[in-house]
Amino acid sequence: MSCAAPCSNALPFIAVAVPSACAAAFSILESVTAHPKLNAARAAVENLMRVLSIEWARYGIALNAIAAGQFGIDDVARAIVAKLIHRHPHVFGAVKVSGADDVLANWARLKATEKAQKGKHGALEGIPRSAPALLRATRAGEKAAAVGFDFPDAASARRKVDEELRELDQVVAQGDRAEMARELGDALFSLVNLGRKLNLDPESALRDATDKFARRFARIESALAATGHTVAEATPEEQDRLWSAAKIEQELAERIGDPAATAPPDPTTASVAPGK
Repeated sequence: MSCAAPCSNALPFIAVAVPSACAAAFSILESVTAHPKLNAARAAVENLMRVLSIEWARYGIALNAIAAGQFGIDDVARAIVAKLIHRHPHVFGAVKVSGADDVLANWARLKATEKAQKGKHGALEGIPRSAPALLRATRAGEKAAAVGFDFPDAASARRKVDEELRELDQVVAQGDRAEMARELGDALFSLVNLGRKLNLDPESALRDATDKFARRFARIESALAATGHTVAEATPEEQDRLWSAAKIEQELAERIGDPAATAPPDPTTASVAPGK
């Protein structure tokens, strides 16, 4: 079996396909948020096509290795079966569990053992440093908690937020920008941990907050555009007044159940001041 021609470009193809798949995943998230019934299916199909493209490239690499005699398809099957059995001792072994928490705890211990066998001993190894910072922080907190390093409760995590904010205030007063950046990072990390202890997803919370800000800001832009002005031309007092009005308008819309109150802002409908 020869696959040199179709498989020779597999690695470069992965370099292209992976970013494409990531972009498609964000497209799904945006479509589901904005139009859950209309666009979710289409976006999911597009994402599936990109994932399949990555898998096809990986398949090509595997075929090259098989053709070179590095391993056979039976080796692949045995490895998959062995991992399934090893990772599910409550199904294939004698381990007793009382619920999902026990299953997850066993999973974490088994993965830690596997890492140690590969020379990786840190609980946080395996979290990509290139991952988005908020996601990486969330996963780091989860993995540390899985091995017993965690706040006892949400109140403790909340006190840590206060501590980090006080330290941030101190370095801001000193004017040391390098320390300010470090303390800001610590404060953000503590907020991620607080969200985790409250069983809230920081990514979703921040996304919703950003959408809310964008909706209110769009109202300010529209109000100023109606008078022939822009945000940059408005005084701070006028901006504050319009922001308060936009906040009240949005909160009222939320109370009466207006879907527009929580819909992501549409940049294509932004108002532009006449003549600007």
